[in-house]
Amino acid sequence: MKIITLLLIVISSLTATAQTKLELSDLEISNFQVESTTLINNKLYIATYQHEGIATIDVLDLETNTLEKDFLSEYGAKVTFGNTNMYKDKNDNLWIGDINSLYKIEPSGKFTSFYEGIKLPDSTYFEIKDFTEDNEGNLYFTKANSRILVSGVDDKEIPYRWAEKDVELMEYDGESMNTLHSFDNISVDFSDIEYFEGKIYCSFFGEDPLRIFDLTSNEVEFMNYDMPFESLDWEEIKYYHVNNIFELNNKLYFFLDVIATYSHFCAFMVYDPNTKEYEYYSLPRSEDDVIESITDFAVFNNAIFCEQLVYDGKPHKFQKFENGKFSEVEIEHLSPILITSKANGKDQSENNYPYEQMGYYQISNGMQITENGDLYGGTVRGLIILKNFLTKTSVENNLSNNGVTYPNPTVGNITVKFNNKFPSEFSYEVISVTGEVVMSNDLGYLTSNTNSINLDISNVANGSYSIKVFSNQEEFTSNIVKVN
Repeated sequence: MKIITLLLIVISSLTATAQTKLELSDLEISNFQVESTTLINNKLYIATYQHEGIATIDVLDLETNTLEKDFLSEYGAKVTFGNTNMYKDKNDNLWIGDINSLYKIEPSGKFTSFYEGIKLPDSTYFEIKDFTEDNEGNLYFTKANSRILVSGVDDKEIPYRWAEKDVELMEYDGESMNTLHSFDNISVDFSDIEYFEGKIYCSFFGEDPLRIFDLTSNEVEFMNYDMPFESLDWEEIKYYHVNNIFELNNKLYFFLDVIATYSHFCAFMVYDPNTKEYEYYSLPRSEDDVIESITDFAVFNNAIFCEQLVYDGKPHKFQKFENGKFSEVEIEHLSPILITSKANGKDQSENNYPYEQMGYYQISNGMQITENGDLYGGTVRGLIILKNFLTKTSVENNLSNNGVTYPNPTVGNITVKFNNKFPSEFSYEVISVTGEVVMSNDLGYLTSNTNSINLDISNVANGSYSIKVFSNQEEFTSNIVKVN
């Protein structure tokens, strides 16, 4: 009996160990379309959606690489239609707004449903849209009340139309909920709210200008602004909308969706409360003479990291926005991972994509950057992961001491970057783990500062290698894994 018990303990231990060593690419989310993401204490909450109203929230543990599907089921709760809005407050509580529901999950696991059992008139529903919080921890959110209009013509199929009736700005002080203001006849397909210096800034899709609710006077004022983007040049603005509002470094940022004469782009408007002035920042024009756009962004360490819109399956581009300037983030040395669902008809083994193919998966539904510099992005085909997106393994931090080789792993073609201080004749060697030089050649005379070389190692055996680039004065080494 003791032997059997011991065996069970050993098996249980091995199973637990195996779970902590799972590969991210082996995981599968409930539905392939990621609608939004929220990061709380090394746990990534992923709202996923599929056709016919199937929606769930999965939880990815970033420490153990384990995934809990449909975690709300343990509370007997659910989300619907992919309209889920998630928010992390200052106490690490998770708030989930959806159709006819508002949930709160505390770090202890305590679950609260605020609208359970509520009765609504026929053909009506409400939706919890956006959240913000003041300095005292009071929560504010929008509650969009809608009525469904049904109409038919003769015996033809009956189309459904919906019309927003009003949007309530709600306050929750930890004990009770109150309606602060009701905006009538508002369209809220997209909207956002943000607390800033005693006021709630509100943006509604198709509505111009912004509404500002003063928490002291309980009055609403309107915010008018021009948008003199330098990149507009000869174009004129036809339409614009504020997608997101957030505070950064004591300034208020507005993420704008702008349609101009020829360009359709997203950019930033920044409001400085000290000068009462606005500044406008967009990416430059492309080779096709259109203003480059941003699809999504994440705020990390007082900077904004943006994904740049790409076309025709081109590789992703990321931009860092800091101190009023954009600068491109090097990611060519990274290999993306895609976590998706078999519901999209793809084999999970196909979900590791080389850099050249990752432009197909455009991040537009929530981007998160962890403390160790990993990036997680929601797409319509799954969750894209870029490990070491902002760590010391990145190109910009490694060039000062070592060479950097990418993509890694590789099937053959690689690029080696290094920052040589002295102009000289250089050579390279590809060295196996046993110390054998399997490839070598002269590179010729190289000037100082950053250089790069392209190599083809497709003819070497699979395995780990060191790439050494050297002269009589300097030497740079990096590691690479060769795979089929």
